[in-house]
Amino acid sequence: MAKKLPGLEDILRGEEYTEEQVAELPTTDNVGFTHLPVIILLDTSGSMANNSAIGQVKKAIDDFLSNVADPKDEFHRKLNRQGDFCVLRYGGLVETALEWTSGQRLPTRSNLRLVANGNTPMGEAIVQSADQLLNRYRGYKLKRTRAFCGLVFNLTDGVPTDMDPNGNPAQQQMWRTAKNRVQLFESMGSQKNPYAQYIHFGTDRTSFEFLKSFAGDAPVFMPTSTEERMERVNLLEGADSFSRFVRFIEMSMNSIMAGDG
Repeated sequence: MAKKLPGLEDILRGEEYTEEQVAELPTTDNVGFTHLPVIILLDTSGSMANNSAIGQVKKAIDDFLSNVADPKDEFHRKLNRQGDFCVLRYGGLVETALEWTSGQRLPTRSNLRLVANGNTPMGEAIVQSADQLLNRYRGYKLKRTRAFCGLVFNLTDGVPTDMDPNGNPAQQQMWRTAKNRVQLFESMGSQKNPYAQYIHFGTDRTSFEFLKSFAGDAPVFMPTSTEERMERVNLLEGADSFSRFVRFIEMSMNSIMAGDG
């Protein structure tokens, strides 16, 4: 019988923090509003240099973050007020391109450092994103701030080099670890909604099929209908792939935040 994983509430319940630990937790602005934590995972491995993909991804994400920082409509004003954003890149190593930053603290001209190189440590990126989410929820708890279901968007053009259910022992272990960390957040919370969910995007059929084997067929939690069909794993092909990626991000955030001021 499989060992039952502790739930997020079990982990956070009763935790106490030293002053040093509190200082390291993400800050929380606008504590009177319900917050939406969003992490973007970007594959920046060497293959992303092909066809200037890395430059297209960078422009799409920079434009999105700049629109949140300098909102021109009510939706982006809401993200500016209630959104918290983190960007991780994985290529060779996993690095934080944007530490947890509230919408109102984002620079009006975003300029993420994204360089295409190395292999594809997607498993480690997923594990680190879970650690980032856990600290973000700790920060909310400290300030007694409510939070929406968090969102993690993972974009890749290939398959991971550090996890594989049929690979070497290290790859198999990372596969299990990454899946367990995702399960921690996607398990049902006290309000019958997931604490956070991972939504994946592959830019070719190979990456798409691998992501499906990792994510399974659990439906995506979206409280309201969306203009485009959102799946747990999505295939992005064509010249507008990365602009569609941002459109999916915005569509998901709008659905999660609908109905709350």
